[in-house]
Amino acid sequence: MANRLAIGTAPVVLLLALAACSEGGSPAPKSPPPITQTIGVITGTVVGNQMTATYTPMGAQAAAYGASPTIYGDPTKARVTGFFLNTVDVVGPPGVGSRTWTFSVSIHNLMAATQGSNYAGAAALDSTGLFLGFTQLPTVTLPSPCASCAVNVVGTMGTANFTAPNQPYYWYPNRVQAAGTAGGKDSTPGVTWTFKTNSWNPGVTDTVHAFTFQLYVNAIWPAPGQTQWSVSYNGTADSAPESQAEPRWTRFTSTNSATLGVESWSPAGLVASATNNTRSVYFGRRDSLGTNSAVMDATVKVANVAAGVPQAAFGFAEPGTGRQMFVVIASDRVGFGNFAQNSGNWTFQGGLFYEYFLDATQAHSYRLRKIGTTSVALCVDGTQRVTRTYGQQQQTRLSFAQSSTVFGVDGNAGNSSSTWTAVSWTIGSDGGGC
Repeated sequence: MANRLAIGTAPVVLLLALAACSEGGSPAPKSPPPITQTIGVITGTVVGNQMTATYTPMGAQAAAYGASPTIYGDPTKARVTGFFLNTVDVVGPPGVGSRTWTFSVSIHNLMAATQGSNYAGAAALDSTGLFLGFTQLPTVTLPSPCASCAVNVVGTMGTANFTAPNQPYYWYPNRVQAAGTAGGKDSTPGVTWTFKTNSWNPGVTDTVHAFTFQLYVNAIWPAPGQTQWSVSYNGTADSAPESQAEPRWTRFTSTNSATLGVESWSPAGLVASATNNTRSVYFGRRDSLGTNSAVMDATVKVANVAAGVPQAAFGFAEPGTGRQMFVVIASDRVGFGNFAQNSGNWTFQGGLFYEYFLDATQAHSYRLRKIGTTSVALCVDGTQRVTRTYGQQQQTRLSFAQSSTVFGVDGNAGNSSSTWTAVSWTIGSDGGGC
């Protein structure tokens, strides 16, 4: 199921490849700045029940997708190890017989900075984890040549655009400490990787004996090593944000007295519903927003009920005494919203002049731009429609004080429902436009 880091906007990528493991795609990211330094990969090799990894310089190059200017490109930055668990042979003719390899694979951080969260402090409120994406799928090296040989990676967690569209990956949920941290916290727990090969020789139960592959390792760094951070949720592939997306979101209701609404999922998107005005359901992440510039994109449609009454909301909440800025959507209009903590309901901000009218029961692409502490802007389908000042936004309300990024549905329309196709955000950039 898999939520992916939005790799093109500015996340830092650890470029590795290693040894010895889909579903869903994600939109092609914007082209990153060119890479000016020499980078490389770690090529993984499986021979029998052994997994090894060697560093291979690749020269200065820019990947077509996803590669950030900051690259883990040498063997002093990270290391990957694979612990052999077992092989299982199934006897049969070509295409039926098979061998399955299983390894427990860990990432070891060799740098003096944590990975997997944008929090620099010891106690991170949330993590994004680490993504190990296959930029080259397994290639058979023994027997060689063997035109009919094949190795498949089984049980990966999703796909993302690392160096090309729809490359499978494994996700590690942990925040990995800096090298030398007491208690071994600079290594991830092992994740099970599985490779399955076919039998190839007619009448003989022989199979593949060795293969190689390459990986990117993608992870968020804290400042000052990284100044922009991105996360995305693909509603057509990621299923439940709180349990199946990578990284995870937290599901919550907006007030202490409200009842949690309902979520359901299909390949058409995530449907969030609040059947009466005592219900709501929101999804939030606790990332280190501060007062930074930020941008959030959402593709969503709402139910055809209660014109003029907000049903869906998404936006940012600064910590402490900071401000919150939310876009709210009714069936016939969209604009910035104010939140009533006692009732849990939203109202539009600033009157009709600050609302954009449209048929929101059809899916539209919305963009919220938080431009530092000066202004906020709302874009609809690529055109800027509403602007407000930072000072016109509410102070962060109790319901959202623990979530820097939020999307969801409010029940004050009486029968609210919204379908979310995609949600993504970047902290550290206002997006530069619509």
